[in-house]
This record gives sequence, C-alpha cells and structure tokens, in this order.
Amino acid sequence: MNKPQRPSWQTDECPAWCVTEHREDDLPDDRVHDSVATSLTVTTRDISTPSRTAAVELLLVRFREVDDDEDWLHLMTGEGSGPGLTLSPEGARALGRTLLAVANTGAK
Repeated sequence: MNKPQRPSWQTDECPAWCVTEHREDDLPDDRVHDSVATSLTVTTRDISTPSRTAAVELLLVRFREVDDDEDWLHLMTGEGSGPGLTLSPEGARALGRTLLAVANTGAK
C-alpha cells in the first residue's frame, strides 16, 4: 500500500501517532497532527444536587501543530461542548500525579 504524498506545505514527516490525512488544500489553521482519541468514562457529581451522579465520557487527544516541535494534550467531554483543557505533556503528568496523590489520601 502506497503512503499518500505529503502536501507541499508539510516540511516534516508526521509523528508516529498522527492519524490525520493532510491535504494540499488544508487551511493553515487546520494543519495539525492529531492522535486517535482515547475515551474514558468517569462518574461525576452534580455539585448543585449532591445526591445526583452521572457517567461522563472524557476524550483525550494528543496534537501538534505542523512545523512545531511541541506536543499538547486536549481533554474534553464526549459531547465536545465547552472549551476543554489543553495541557503540555509535563502539565498532564503533574495533573496525573496530583490526582493520584489526592485520590489515594485516606483511601479505604
């Protein structure tokens, strides 16, 4: 199977995790490497009604703008509504460590 030819504006190879099909006519703002979304369903609590919980799907995508060296991680709800949270890999690791530390403090 032949690999599609890179568009003329793309100077570097895609990262191994990129699943985006880049095209010659992509607008500059659309020239982004994206990973497959990782899905996680978590239980949330409605702070306005504390007895009410709901399952919420979270999606995590790794991305990098073309011709940039920095990767970013974007966390959003499955509906894609709202701004989400975009973190550097270092920020994501720090958040993960902090979540684990707080969740494990006094765990039963």
